[in-house]
Amino acid sequence: MRNSYYLKLVPALFSFYAMSANAEVIYPSFFVGGSLGYQLADDDNYSYSDPGAPSFGVSGGVQFNDDWRWDIGYQYSDTLEARQNNIELTPAWFETALRYDWELQKNYKAYARLGVAYWDVDKEIKGVETLSTQGISPLGEVGISYALTPNIDIEGGFKYINEIGDKYTGRYDNNSFVINLNYKFINEKKVIEKVVVKKEPKALPPKPVVVPVKPVKKIITTNEESYVTYFSFASSKVNTGSLELQKVLHILKKYPQSNLILTGNTDSIGSYASNQRLSQKRANSVARFFTDRGISISRITVRADGETNPVASNITAEGRSQNLRVDMNIPSFSYDIVVSK
Repeated sequence: MRNSYYLKLVPALFSFYAMSANAEVIYPSFFVGGSLGYQLADDDNYSYSDPGAPSFGVSGGVQFNDDWRWDIGYQYSDTLEARQNNIELTPAWFETALRYDWELQKNYKAYARLGVAYWDVDKEIKGVETLSTQGISPLGEVGISYALTPNIDIEGGFKYINEIGDKYTGRYDNNSFVINLNYKFINEKKVIEKVVVKKEPKALPPKPVVVPVKPVKKIITTNEESYVTYFSFASSKVNTGSLELQKVLHILKKYPQSNLILTGNTDSIGSYASNQRLSQKRANSVARFFTDRGISISRITVRADGETNPVASNITAEGRSQNLRVDMNIPSFSYDIVVSK
């Protein structure tokens, strides 16, 4: 068949891997995808119901940043039958478009595409003749996308191509309802959690005991200490292997006089209310980490700042990754030690 070789131009190649926690996406990146749809041929000169047929497609392209991307693809349609006129149309086309995405809420985006389609149409008038023609028409598409994972998006949209055909084959407008599945090849730059290790002073050798000494109690007052643990995008799952968490747990177990203040934070992506809830869930998850390990909940205060207390700019992916955190503060406290007078 005339169009069969087109279908070999783009392979359906998918592999699965997840974005790691605290990672910055490096642009430009690439994506591939496939689509299923149903198209209707809108012809003002055809007085019956618009003929329709399923369509199939593959595509790929470049993601320039979080909002802009460019794609190129191929679409093939089953035969459109105008039974009343004994006419069959078999369209196929290459398309290329520039796309912009708007963030709606966590994992949801609205999108719009604008570009052109290079089409190839066969028109068969049964028992009379077969005509073929090619041309270029403007293309537009709008829809909603949902991120199943950081790498995989599913989309639903409406696509319009203006005037496919010529004066010999007749012209019609193509209206398509499409479902797209895209896989993004994400390049990451890992942000390493910085851990500051305090050096303990070397113990001095004990002085010789000359005379009997009387032990006395001495009160030690500590300084306030602050630690941070980070989270993945849109996640409240605690990284139980974090060195910062282990250090805080050690202090709480060693000094029962100590208390802990947990403050959850997020980046500014999404609505204020959803970010407030997510920061509360993050703080609660960290609190549960300590209570599961024997720390009384009465020693823990949980707060949620949402997106209101960033430590870095939310404009860049690197800055946003530093705001996906829970601050862990141990206020100053006092304890007794026995010393020789």
